[in-house]
Amino acid sequence: MAQCNLGTMFDGGRGVLQSDSKAVYWYKKSADKGASQAQCHLGIMFDEGRGVAQSAAKAVQWFTKAANSGNAQAQCTLGLFYVAGRGVAQSYQESARWYKKAADQRDAEAQCELGVHCVLGGGVPQSDAKSLFWYRKAAEQGHVWAQCAMGQFYGNGRGVKQSDEEAAQWFKTAADQGNAVAQCHLGALYSEGADVAQSDAEALALYRKSASQGYANAQFNLGLAYAGGHGVDWSNVEAARWFKRAADQGHPDAQFNLGVLHKNGPKKT
Repeated sequence: MAQCNLGTMFDGGRGVLQSDSKAVYWYKKSADKGASQAQCHLGIMFDEGRGVAQSAAKAVQWFTKAANSGNAQAQCTLGLFYVAGRGVAQSYQESARWYKKAADQRDAEAQCELGVHCVLGGGVPQSDAKSLFWYRKAAEQGHVWAQCAMGQFYGNGRGVKQSDEEAAQWFKTAADQGNAVAQCHLGALYSEGADVAQSDAEALALYRKSASQGYANAQFNLGLAYAGGHGVDWSNVEAARWFKRAADQGHPDAQFNLGVLHKNGPKKT
């Protein structure tokens, strides 16, 4: 363990001059003795090509050693590698198997990813109920994407009784952490007054936060607000500006609306 700790000190330059090669040296010393965390660190170094020649295959070897010793971080990482076919043959089934091992150890990232597998039927039977189960596990640990997924499930009534109130609560939890998708969804609920007090001002504030992070749906919604004068002064110029930002990201409705505005020309500013 002391050797692994030395590795992390050189890795992060904590109390010593940062050195990837020395970090690898001490990680390897510890990993060869069976320390799973050192094996996991060594896998990261090979994956990123730090202190060693980059090799996804060697990264997988070290991650597998750590994962077989029960290291949840390595198990979750292997799940990601099998999804991407990085250093291994692509396999959703193997990915789900490793995510499940990490999820059972309360790894929030693995729980969220297993939720994705369950909803899509990737390597496991499709099941909204099981997807919701794993998303909830991750969300309750503060995983922001899982919280956003919970909001979507409740909003759509997928695997659970439809509830805008529950959706709003989960979207707010994720939005408060800065999640752009949740901010946009919560903004839509305020715009519609769906189990929250209707407020164009709240909707616009959330759309702006989301749009500032580059989320195309929020940019499109701001365009609609300006085009319809909802909570703002009616302005085709501002509408076109926001539609263009979304359109540049391939948003089809924004592209259509922008085309209509260019055809008709600005009537108000």
